[in-house]
Amino acid sequence: MPRPPHLVRAARGAGIAVLLWGALSAHAAAQSCAMLHPGVPDGGRPASASAVTSVIDTVTVQLAEGGLTVIEAADADRRMTGQPFVGCNRLECGAEVARNLGVDFVVLVTVWGRRGRATSVVVALIGADDSVAGDAPVADEGVAAAAQAALQIARQRWQSARMGYLVASSVPPDATVEVDDHVVGRTPLRHLVAAGERRVRISLEGYATTEQMVVVQPSEEHTLEVRLVSSEAVTPEPVAERREEGSILNWILGGGLAAAGVGLLIPPIHGFAVDGTCVGEPPCELVHQFGTANGVLFGLGLASLGAGLVFLIAQPLRVEVSVDAESAALGMSGTF
Repeated sequence: MPRPPHLVRAARGAGIAVLLWGALSAHAAAQSCAMLHPGVPDGGRPASASAVTSVIDTVTVQLAEGGLTVIEAADADRRMTGQPFVGCNRLECGAEVARNLGVDFVVLVTVWGRRGRATSVVVALIGADDSVAGDAPVADEGVAAAAQAALQIARQRWQSARMGYLVASSVPPDATVEVDDHVVGRTPLRHLVAAGERRVRISLEGYATTEQMVVVQPSEEHTLEVRLVSSEAVTPEPVAERREEGSILNWILGGGLAAAGVGLLIPPIHGFAVDGTCVGEPPCELVHQFGTANGVLFGLGLASLGAGLVFLIAQPLRVEVSVDAESAALGMSGTF
């Protein structure tokens, strides 16, 4: 059975609203809002209480399903106890409520009626510094459908004041475009993004990826044109290198100290070997060779030999080599 045209239009409109709302939510932190008490039509008569309740319930559910934290009017009053704008149901005090509660915006719902029957719904979104409104007539679908349509219009107007378009193109085309690490399409494209500073990355297989920060203004287009460079034409950046190794001075100093130690040990060892040896024909004379001088040489020899072995084995002198794209450095350190 074919659907009536007005239902098809409503479904399309709801789909657009969901896409816009989702686009904003993808780039913003969790939002919150507060419901105000139902507005009173100026110079007109309000609809029945049941119609007003139905509209408020519908709007509250739609906002919550859109990912917002919704504070009901009674709860908002409790949080603002003692403030002059408690019980606010007018545009004039909505901004004060938004500032006092610290929410992104407050919602004012007004249902117009005639002879107790609802005729139209107005949904106003009021921020600390601005406000927008959407309205829809009550048709055969009832007040709930009118409430959804009015909220949809208000959402679109609210978001259009806080979002802009990124118009990206590349040579060659068909490159992947990412905004704040979210893939949004391929070039050329025109995509709605949250206003502010955005990180845009454009990549295509076989070409070097480009990335830059852009500032998107609300309700405006930001044009980004990129000429991609083949990966083969891109010179790879030198990889920073750092290495540490033993210095050749360890071998020079160690070998020198060890050789000196051996040389110092030879005289006292020789003196010790011949100490008390009989020299000449009997009756012979005992010769004492190991005296104070040999003792000093023996101590120095052992110290020099030990120090040489330390340099040769432990390698305490180290050479550090650091190389990067812009500089090279050579350093030496020692641990004893």
